[in-house]
Amino acid sequence: MQTMMSFTEDGMLWSEPTPVYEHGFSLWKPVTHDGTHYVAADIMTGERRVELLQSKDGIHWQKVSTILTGAYTETALLFLPDNTLMAVSRQGKVSLAAPPYEDFKVYSGINVGGPAAALVGKTILVSGRTSNLAHPDDQPGNSRTGLYLFDRATKEFHHQMNMLTKWGGDDSYPHFLTLDDQRVLMTWYTGEGYERGVAKQANLYLARLRIE
Repeated sequence: MQTMMSFTEDGMLWSEPTPVYEHGFSLWKPVTHDGTHYVAADIMTGERRVELLQSKDGIHWQKVSTILTGAYTETALLFLPDNTLMAVSRQGKVSLAAPPYEDFKVYSGINVGGPAAALVGKTILVSGRTSNLAHPDDQPGNSRTGLYLFDRATKEFHHQMNMLTKWGGDDSYPHFLTLDDQRVLMTWYTGEGYERGVAKQANLYLARLRIE
C-alpha cells in the first residue's frame, strides 16, 4: 500500500500522482499551523504505530515523532490556543503534546470511526461514527454520526447529539470548517448498509452549528 498525492495551482490542471512519505503509511486529515503542515500517518504492518509528520509544501514530509504505538488508525489533529497539539484516534485514545510535539501523553477516549476535531472559540468539538446502541435515538438503523464536546481539564467526552441520518446503515466520516468563535460548518454522510457487490445509496449533509 502506498499513499499517493497530486496538486493543482489553478484548480483545473493536476499533477501526476506521486508517492507520499514511506510505503505502507496512510495519512489522515492534514492541518496547517503557523505556516507548517502537519498530518498523522499510521502503518498497519510490521511495527504498528501512528507518526506525526510535518511539511512546508504539502509534498515532502518528515517525521516529527511517534504519537502512538500499536494498531491505531485515523488520527485527527487539532491545535489548541496554547499551541498544544491534540490527537484523537479512532480506537479510543486522546494524545496531547506541547511544542515541539515530540512527547505525547496518552489518555483514554471514545471509539469514533473517521474522527474529526475542531476548535470553535474555546469549545473543542469531536465527531465520528458511533451507534444507536451507544446513544439511542428514534432514527432508523444503528450507525450514527455522533457530536461530542471534549473537556480538556477532565479529558472527558460529552455526547451532545446524533446527527441526522436517513438510513443508519453506514454513516459518519465528518469534517469541520470553523467560521468564527461561535459558528462552524460540519459535513458528514449517511448511507445504506454495506453489501458486497451491491450498489448502495449515500447522501452528503452540510450543517451550520452555533456554539452558545
